Amino acid sequence: MTYRLSGEKLIHSYPKLPELAAFEIMVVPGDCEIPKGSNLFVQARAVGYEPQQVELYFKRKRESTWQIFPMERAETGEYYYTLTHVNEISSYYIKMDHRKSASFKIKIYESLEIERAIWKMNFPEYMNMPEQTKQGWRDKITVPRGTSLYLSLNMNRPVNHGWVLVDNEKKFALIPAGKKELVTNIVADDDMVLKLDVRSVDGDRLMNQSSLWVQTIPDLAPYLEVLEPQLKNYAFPTEEIPFKLSINDDYGISAVTAVVRYQEKEERIEWLPAGQNPDEMILEDVLDLERFQLESRDLVYVFLEIRDNYPNTEAHVVRSSLFTFFIRDYYEEFKLDQPDPKVPSLRSLVEDILVNQEEIMENTWDFASAFKGPKPTGWEAPPTDILEPVPPPIVPLKPPTVEVEK
Repeated sequence: MTYRLSGEKLIHSYPKLPELAAFEIMVVPGDCEIPKGSNLFVQARAVGYEPQQVELYFKRKRESTWQIFPMERAETGEYYYTLTHVNEISSYYIKMDHRKSASFKIKIYESLEIERAIWKMNFPEYMNMPEQTKQGWRDKITVPRGTSLYLSLNMNRPVNHGWVLVDNEKKFALIPAGKKELVTNIVADDDMVLKLDVRSVDGDRLMNQSSLWVQTIPDLAPYLEVLEPQLKNYAFPTEEIPFKLSINDDYGISAVTAVVRYQEKEERIEWLPAGQNPDEMILEDVLDLERFQLESRDLVYVFLEIRDNYPNTEAHVVRSSLFTFFIRDYYEEFKLDQPDPKVPSLRSLVEDILVNQEEIMENTWDFASAFKGPKPTGWEAPPTDILEPVPPPIVPLKPPTVEVEK
């Protein structure tokens, strides 16, 4: 009896433990099925209770231990965590203080993806470039403007059809070329941003595929540098004027033309041999003035036209500066045997030289007299006080007298 009373007294004297609060844990998304390798955003909320510690327990199917991740609290009172790169069937549950949620399953399926993308690039015909092939759906590809792009997409699952969206304004149809292959053809006339809209046979959509920028490079006009001659020159009517040009273009030169204007006429002389389309060249040629039958004081204007292979546009024709040739002033001006002759003679050349020399000498005297100090000697007129020798007078001879005998 004594022991029984002592035991009851001991039990009733020990403090009672507080009862644990019962509450409900709500979890989103719960059981789910996600694409392989994707992320899973998990949310949890305690109904009628404010937990002090919230943790997410996660375990893959092939593993025996649970991984524990602390969850963060949002301003709305919910707790959240993101499971990244889930590649296989897994399980998870939420623990809030002393209470656990139900266990949930994560199923995995193969998402629609691009296994291989092939680009076949056919360049404009005038560029004379062979077809090129590139692989991959990268962030950017760069092609000459006007290139035809043949795109082949090989998917990991069977597909029916799809679209290539261009800047959200127009679209190109992706045509099935097999159970898992789609093809289309796009002409890159300008820069564009491409997006894919592809669905599998089961209706799953291609997700998380980046856009692709097609950058086009315009065909620039040719580059021309005239190394010889100078812009303004004096020339003889039968002179040969040497020209030296530096020319280059991205896709080839189709024509080099010397345009000559004289006496209200125009002639075009082709300097690039037929059949040649060089990308870069140093061209040396001669302009023969004799072919134009020039006259004294004629003005001859010359400029150069460089044209590349770009078809049907003046935007790709480059013209040089204007060259002026003044025909020298000693052409034949005197009437000889021919009426108004046009070929210079030796007489006219000599007379022109003498006239020019006299002008040079006169300018020299004037230049010398401008200096300070005594005037130079040796050029003044002879003094007048020096008498020239006077020749003796001429006495007429008398005819000899002849005596006649009587």
